[in-house]
Amino acid sequence: MGPRCYAVTVKHTSRHRLVLLWPFLCGLLASPLITHSASDKSELSQAYADYKKAVEAQDYETALVYARKSDQIAQRELEADNLQRGILAYNLGVLYYRLDRYQDSLAPLERASQTYQAHYGPQAIEILPAVQKLSATHEALRNWPQAEKSHLQSIRIIEAHQGRQAEAIATVLAQLMKIAEQQKEFKREQNYGRRALFILNQAGKTRSLNSGRLHVDLVSAEMQLGDANKANQHMEWAIEIFEENLDPQDPQLGKIYKLATQVFQQTGREPSARKYRRMARDFSESKNSE
Repeated sequence: MGPRCYAVTVKHTSRHRLVLLWPFLCGLLASPLITHSASDKSELSQAYADYKKAVEAQDYETALVYARKSDQIAQRELEADNLQRGILAYNLGVLYYRLDRYQDSLAPLERASQTYQAHYGPQAIEILPAVQKLSATHEALRNWPQAEKSHLQSIRIIEAHQGRQAEAIATVLAQLMKIAEQQKEFKREQNYGRRALFILNQAGKTRSLNSGRLHVDLVSAEMQLGDANKANQHMEWAIEIFEENLDPQDPQLGKIYKLATQVFQQTGREPSARKYRRMARDFSESKNSE
């Protein structure tokens, strides 16, 4: 289960309309460094410039050396609530994450989040990148309760700027479903999935692939909760949506037919299980003959 990025569109009173999309490289280079003293200029500014140069060259090991140096200098020379400390801590945390050093990334990302919240406020859109990256880090470490907490904070931030039916929330809810499943919190998984489907329905995307994937995830939740009828219903909807949206030769169709075979067999619908077993076999044979 890999972490996802999600986009949020917000309108600031003092800025132009802004779309925030936070992939890795944007996170590393998004914030300029502002220096305040001769000491900053001779040491902190140079360390940041070397860090930025290494990132642009995709030399992340070297970038990490300068990111650590920048962070250390900032902690030594800048005030605790100085925004630049948060920016440099965030850069360091994202680099650790990029290098799969997830445990090392936690402390700087938490410091960045705290600094941003102190500077902008607890629900400011500016803190979303740090919160999102914290969620992904906790997921990578299988710290499920902490990952869930960070994702819920992301939802509160998005709601504050776009409302409770923002599509970006559905993406976060899909991640929360997987986290709830890992914790065997199947009722919570069901609630997250239902809310995500409602949001997509309100956006006119009832038959989108994202809706189809939510139905697939809800099959598992309903099975765990012992409701075979609802599991079968979600399975049927998922099949319809995948067939509507995908090319007949798309490998995802073969997988959905195999899943349907298992689900219908477990819920006692043997004729349906036979149907999709045959469709899965035919799909596999057609792919092998190409």
